Amino acid sequence: MKGKLTAVEGRIKGDEFVVPQEGALTMGRVSENHIVVVDPHISRRHCSFFKDGEAYIIEDHGSSNGIVVNGENLRRAVLNDNDTCRGGPGAVSV
Repeated sequence: MKGKLTAVEGRIKGDEFVVPQEGALTMGRVSENHIVVVDPHISRRHCSFFKDGEAYIIEDHGSSNGIVVNGENLRRAVLNDNDTCRGGPGAVSV
């Protein structure tokens, strides 16, 4: 995976985000997040994307609606090219 996320649905459709080499890229509905999705289905701090060694990871932060990766409800997953991640109604393609 290249570490680049593209929103493919929802209010941020078309926006692109880069996962940092260190630290995390967070998604949630409040302005403290890197990816802000103002939607009642998104938790205040919904999930984060980060690099761990050579792998890119998505991790849920105990959100009410969880994360779905390629149709599977998960709490944490290693991401690959063309995976689709969903948090609430918006999806991010990696």
